[in-house]
Amino acid sequence: MKEISLTRALNEVKLTEKKIQAVNAKNKGWIVTTKNGKLQNAQFDNIEQFNASVKADKQKLKDLIKYRNDVKSKLLTANVVTTIIIAGETLTIAEAIDRKNFASTEMYLYRDMNRDVDMAVNMFETQQTDLDTKVEVTINKALEGDGKKDPAVIKGIEDSVRANNKLVLEDKNNMRTWITDKMESLSEFLNEVDFSLSEVNAKTTIEVEG
Repeated sequence: MKEISLTRALNEVKLTEKKIQAVNAKNKGWIVTTKNGKLQNAQFDNIEQFNASVKADKQKLKDLIKYRNDVKSKLLTANVVTTIIIAGETLTIAEAIDRKNFASTEMYLYRDMNRDVDMAVNMFETQQTDLDTKVEVTINKALEGDGKKDPAVIKGIEDSVRANNKLVLEDKNNMRTWITDKMESLSEFLNEVDFSLSEVNAKTTIEVEG
């Protein structure tokens, strides 16, 4: 047995998977036919040589796959029991990786929500401007030809128009602030996650077959 870091183990899994593919790619035929007792494969001089090569590659594949699965299993186990602190939150390595993988979807969600808020605010401001214009037009029509322009009458007309066209931007849940807080928290997590994972992967070790 040998002790290796999680960083090394990750590389071992990738390297072993490449070796597995290489063995399969090298061996273009796991079984062959013979004609009049002669081997139909230019790579080998005789059937004994072919069978010996296949047997060796079979064993090599078996060993490589076993090693790959052993390292991967121990990696996964370490990922679910080893904890790290990222942006003030304690997570297992597995949770941090999952959170990182979901981050782009989560950020898109918040940005989409933010666009909805922008649209609602813009619509409200446009309607408010339209209402201001309506108030002004109504007052001018009501007092057309009246030189006095009584302030009390003007206020009464304005209050009536606004009361009959009341505008409210409904946001009791304070969405803008909530979205901003979530985006900032996620950005802080993304700024730290790669370094934190690299650091813990370098420090944490597992035992694998030597």
